[in-house]
Amino acid sequence: LDLAATETDKRPFSDVQEGQQTFFSDWIWEHGSAEQQEQLRAARGKNLETDEIAALQKMFEESGATLAGREILAEKLATAREILASTPLPVEKFRRDLEELVDLFEIKS
Repeated sequence: LDLAATETDKRPFSDVQEGQQTFFSDWIWEHGSAEQQEQLRAARGKNLETDEIAALQKMFEESGATLAGREILAEKLATAREILASTPLPVEKFRRDLEELVDLFEIKS
């Protein structure tokens, strides 16, 4: 889900506007309040205005979905680092390049 979409060509929350199912929407369906679920349901498939996008951002933060996504991303990045550290690569440059890629994901998150 493009919660911010600041450095892409995508509009924020275009996934919601397109009615796509994502980790974050699943979080709301599984853990969100009835009010949060209704807010998401009403936004799906709709061209959202700026104030509606801001309200969704707040809802995802208050529900814990945003934090859960950050935590899972941090876990996956840590796992990637562990794998890189323990995997013999034929050329050290490959390791550095992959480590830089993991760093980039961490910076962007």
